[in-house]
Amino acid sequence: MAVDFQTFIKLAPSVSAARLPVLLRGRHGIGKSQVVYQIAGTLGLPVIERRASQMTEGDLVGLPSIEGNRTTFNPPDWFKMACEEPAVLFLDEVDRATLEVRQGIFELTDSRKLNGHNLHPDTLIFAAINGGEHGEQYQVNEMDPAELDRWSVWDVEPTTEDWLAWGKHNVDSLIWDFINQNRSHLEHTADIEPNKRYPSRRSWKRLSDVLTHAEQLEAGPGMFNLAQSFVGFEAAVALNDYAKNYERVVTVEQLLNGEREEAMAAFSSTSTAL
Repeated sequence: MAVDFQTFIKLAPSVSAARLPVLLRGRHGIGKSQVVYQIAGTLGLPVIERRASQMTEGDLVGLPSIEGNRTTFNPPDWFKMACEEPAVLFLDEVDRATLEVRQGIFELTDSRKLNGHNLHPDTLIFAAINGGEHGEQYQVNEMDPAELDRWSVWDVEPTTEDWLAWGKHNVDSLIWDFINQNRSHLEHTADIEPNKRYPSRRSWKRLSDVLTHAEQLEAGPGMFNLAQSFVGFEAAVALNDYAKNYERVVTVEQLLNGEREEAMAAFSSTSTAL
């Protein structure tokens, strides 16, 4: 059974407190990485992020050196850091990694060490994958029972409220208000057509950043074309139409919170003219 981010954020630290590894499974673009960084920020720990899918065995265990008549492995810089000081070690895309890398992660999740080098006692391990219930939609490898048994596994299905709570301080108010009033456009949850662009929670954040930087937060060809490249045709049409009347859209919540004064002023002047 999947949980929302509010539940995950509340309970996952209990697993980490026991120094056990945590694995998030879920669809792409829902904020798995963001929630790991959020937890790390709450704990005051830096995040050491590595894409397991891009690693070789040497990237994980380090390179050998000869000392006298012995061969030892020198840990890579990121792992040495995780051994010397508290951090959140975040391994992304584990189910896209090679078998050799996953075997190394096996030891890491089982005994918190690699080739005799032990993690710092306060370093926490998190990982994220697209497998699980939605695995058939992705080019990922299966994780067998022994591998999964090393993890505390969390299938996550964040709610719209999860994104809205996060987005309140991370996306432009136009994007936030549009999603709040057009929630079906937040993400695509039905079957996926090959090569078609769909909106995701991540793509709305990226679109917000681009529209703000490009000063294209008003309806028009610029907004539409940029939006289509990030969230697809249908969502781009809906956003552009919404933006045309945005200055006159005031929600009950905004009235109660004293927000959107400029919209109220525009609405009042229009009403007076009528």
